[in-house]
Amino acid sequence: MKKEIEELLKSGRTAYSIAKESGIDVTAIQKFMNGQRKIGNMTLDTAEKLIKVIKNSDQDT
Repeated sequence: MKKEIEELLKSGRTAYSIAKESGIDVTAIQKFMNGQRKIGNMTLDTAEKLIKVIKNSDQDT
């Protein structure tokens, strides 16, 4: 799960688009993207929301 989330955050998508789709605050997404927050310390709720984004993008391809 951690690897998939790291790939999403490094995919080139904007923090805004991930935040909009996931319902997570854009500032929180930015902090994960730039390393201010560690992915390993993210809450389960946040991780589940990001996994939903990943699954939705997999279905679109």
